[in-house]
Amino acid sequence: MEPTTVLLVDDHAMLRDGLRNILELEPDIRVVGEAEDGETGVAKVVALQPRVVLMDIHLPGIDGIEATRRVRLANPYTAVIILTMHDTDDMLFSAIREGAAGYILKSAPSAEVVRAVRAAARGDSLLDPAMARKLMAGFATLSRVRAIEPTPAPPAPPLPAPPDEDSLTPREQEVMDLLIQGASNREIADRLFLSDKTVKQHMRKILRKLGVRSRSQAIIHAVRAGLVK
Repeated sequence: MEPTTVLLVDDHAMLRDGLRNILELEPDIRVVGEAEDGETGVAKVVALQPRVVLMDIHLPGIDGIEATRRVRLANPYTAVIILTMHDTDDMLFSAIREGAAGYILKSAPSAEVVRAVRAAARGDSLLDPAMARKLMAGFATLSRVRAIEPTPAPPAPPLPAPPDEDSLTPREQEVMDLLIQGASNREIADRLFLSDKTVKQHMRKILRKLGVRSRSQAIIHAVRAGLVK
């Protein structure tokens, strides 16, 4: 199998060196390039076509959020993982809204970064459990604010009701509930007494039914649509 190609985008050379050393210890991962600012990062995505980008948020020129948006427009095949010291709600929502496949804090263990790269390469997402809880809390707060607004803004068009055959089954609902809590595929399998293969099949069906491409986007869509408890 071809190794997963990775581009590192961070303005700190020492951090890039550390990430390269960590990732190149893995036989299935190959770092193909580095960039120290957002503009260069986007250009190298176009030139090198990496499978995964590890992207810092605070970069010279355009920031990591805007760079993520441009990467996703330039090459939807490339998955972007935000790697940052910041865990603020605004940054989390912005990163996922622009198509980030994961949001990992720089304080995370190196094994977590490797796991996130492999998940992104498979088309999955890795969202830290604390980040998943922030998503839930953010939507809950938004709902409360809207409930007390005296003059609310015009509501967004309602989500179309899916046909019965495309609604989540009871088992898929259980998988979705655990996903929103930040559980990995293995943790979901253990909790529901399923095989890893069966969990992956459920995840593929859930993403298809929700019309999304990543686990993090599925969380946002499911909360908005009232599909999670």
